[in-house]
Amino acid sequence: MDYPRALKTASAIAAWGSVAFIAFATMSPIQARPHLSSQGIEHLGAFALVGLLFGIAHPRRLPLVAAGIVLVSGGLEAAQHLTPDRHGKWVDFGMKVLGGGIGLGLAAAITLSLELFALRRRQRIKLKPFSDGI
Repeated sequence: MDYPRALKTASAIAAWGSVAFIAFATMSPIQARPHLSSQGIEHLGAFALVGLLFGIAHPRRLPLVAAGIVLVSGGLEAAQHLTPDRHGKWVDFGMKVLGGGIGLGLAAAITLSLELFALRRRQRIKLKPFSDGI
């Protein structure tokens, strides 16, 4: 199953826009950073969205996308040491990677579900629940 080209393109654009916004929020002064929830939840949610969007944009390249998420997460945490009022933490890195993994897992589950649905539809498989007499 491959997503329609327009959906993949829109997902890729949204994913890169999300990464740009995350980089801006990460590198901006602490008082200028948007706050929605606790830091851990924000990191988890932001990178879950990035993982989901990149997973939809590139469903056949999930290991490469996962490596990219790890590199971006590490790079952003390391870059915070270049600013006077920010500092990267291992726990933040872990939450970002975990969030990216959750998003990729969700994208993989959606892709698999759509593939199974398409297969069933093509083969016209008629499933009979409890057909063994139970």
